[in-house]
Amino acid sequence: MKNKLLVGLLVFISAVAGVFAQGRSVQPIEQTVNVESENRLLARSYVQAFGVLVRPPFTLTMQKENVGYVLEDVRGVKEAGGLLIVEVGRGFNYIVNPKDIVAISDGPAVKADR
Repeated sequence: MKNKLLVGLLVFISAVAGVFAQGRSVQPIEQTVNVESENRLLARSYVQAFGVLVRPPFTLTMQKENVGYVLEDVRGVKEAGGLLIVEVGRGFNYIVNPKDIVAISDGPAVKADR
């Protein structure tokens, strides 16, 4: 008899606690956290640097796996998702990892020698 009374009391307390818990429900707060990646910040910096150059033709020097590359006749650069889109003469576009760039210049190409 005591066990039945104890079980009934526990069921009643659980039910009352459930009702109170529903009345005090906490609504989650939606928050968006934007974290800037290193690539995105670097690409934006190159876009700003390109805007300062005044004497065309522009050259972009980069190095990938210890091999140097030069893009000449650079017309413009844009940042997209942490990558750099480099537009050269004749309408060609190259997608470049900004970490591979050694220099953007309005003079002769800079030697790719890190």
